[in-house]
Amino acid sequence: MLKPGGSLAVSDIVALKPLPEDIRKDLALVSACIGGAATIRDTQQMLEQAGFENVSITPQKIPQELIDQMLPGSLAGDYVLSATIEAVKPVSHT
Repeated sequence: MLKPGGSLAVSDIVALKPLPEDIRKDLALVSACIGGAATIRDTQQMLEQAGFENVSITPQKIPQELIDQMLPGSLAGDYVLSATIEAVKPVSHT
C-alpha cells in the first residue's frame, strides 16, 4: 500500500507493440519477463486506472548483445524495451 502523495518508481520490461503469439507462449521468454510484457500504452492505462497520476514511462533499448546472451536467436529485441516507470498516488482532498 502506498500512502497518498507517495511515489512509485520501478524498472520493468515493456512492449513496443503487441507481442506475437510465439513470443507470448515461449516459456523461456515468459520466465525472462519478456513473454508477458504489456505495451507502454497498456502499462500507462493500468497505472492510471489504479488511481496513479503523473505517470512517466521512460523506455530504453535493450542491447541486442544482451538479448543474444540471454536468449540466443530470439527476435524479442524487436518487441521489447527496458523502462523506468514512475507515478504518484494522489493526495485525497476529502
